[in-house]
Amino acid sequence: GWTVERTHNVSAVIRGMAEWFGKLRLGLGPTKAIQTITGVTTSGATLADTQVSGADTNGSEMRVINDRLWWVRANDSTDDNKLRFTQDDFTSQSTGFRVGDKGVPSTAIGVVNGTPVLGTQTGPMGYTDDGSTFPIGSALKDAKSPNNGRQFADAFGVTYMISNLTLYAIFGTTMQPVGIGGPGYHGFDGFDGIPVAIRAWRETLLVAYEDSAGTTWRIFEA
Repeated sequence: GWTVERTHNVSAVIRGMAEWFGKLRLGLGPTKAIQTITGVTTSGATLADTQVSGADTNGSEMRVINDRLWWVRANDSTDDNKLRFTQDDFTSQSTGFRVGDKGVPSTAIGVVNGTPVLGTQTGPMGYTDDGSTFPIGSALKDAKSPNNGRQFADAFGVTYMISNLTLYAIFGTTMQPVGIGGPGYHGFDGFDGIPVAIRAWRETLLVAYEDSAGTTWRIFEA
């Protein structure tokens, strides 16, 4: 089994994590440089500020998609939904472009049918490499929450996304509610709550729910 060898404190909540060019990268948010783990020993990990052309590059949520690492640029607290990418070991990086409305923070980066998707507090937005953006569904437009689009998972040929209302399945540019709290569960009184975590494992989709009191959690298997 696994044992904990050593812990390492960082200066902010870890909002994103990805392996890129054989190194683990940590996104710490709007005012912090992306951290690169340059070495790990029994005495701990060595972290370094990630720089491009001698300047720190900040970031939060991140994900490797195809041949590039995408991350939320997050240069400051008002630009929480600008994206940029690199195709190398941070020798260079793209300029940032906004996805969705300014002032609506991002929550995660996912993939739907090979197309990058940015989760935001008012629902997911699709985007292309050249900066073109398009909305995916509208059910969460008036239900703003930091839980919306915070995690994605792929299973059974479908992309699933958690939200503050229910679990959604994404098909192209549409979303369909498929979890507790959705129309398919009207009259269900066995458990109330919202999905707070999701993960595909082997041939299974695991969804963790937190009840409305915030005191009980259940994991559902599909």
